Amino acid sequence: MSTQNSGKDLLTEMRDLMRRLHYSIHTERAYCDWVARFIRFHQRIGVKFIVQYQKIFSYSIFVGKGMGS
Repeated sequence: MSTQNSGKDLLTEMRDLMRRLHYSIHTERAYCDWVARFIRFHQRIGVKFIVQYQKIFSYSIFVGKGMGS
């Protein structure tokens, strides 16, 4: 999938790929609906919050493995 060059949006390319791979229409709808909800959710909470969460999460993993001390 190369959405940068094709001029298609992500969901259209996703549908095309799943059809080429002979996925069920129900699976295609479920996956596309999930991706659309995921994108909408992350646009709502904002990029700043996501970056902040990643830093906290990365730090907790780093310290949790005993690498932070």
